[in-house]
Amino acid sequence: MFFKKDNGIKEIDSIELNNMIKQEKDMILLDVRRYEEWSQTGIIKNSLMVTNTNLIAEMQQGLNLKQDKPVIAICRSGQRSMQVAKYLHAQGIEAINLKGGIIDWLNNQFEVEQI
Repeated sequence: MFFKKDNGIKEIDSIELNNMIKQEKDMILLDVRRYEEWSQTGIIKNSLMVTNTNLIAEMQQGLNLKQDKPVIAICRSGQRSMQVAKYLHAQGIEAINLKGGIIDWLNNQFEVEQI
């Protein structure tokens, strides 16, 4: 179930994301945290790791997120990823924020990969 914030950006919680992963839904997982955060908590399997501060530069250098599938933005608590989702939405990309971020994911004891 998707939730929409007042700003029009879709949000999902970690339970819904886990279900989408289990159903092998076609999506891009975009983890926008910093390297230190990735190494401390791990990442959701198959996540693309691009810090929020490097995202625009990476896109200018050829990172293609316009692939006719949603981009699920992930951060620690859902705040930075919401800003990224807003930016991607403004670029015409279907962007969805992971509400509660990796904290909620870990609280539900879902699997992560260590890097």
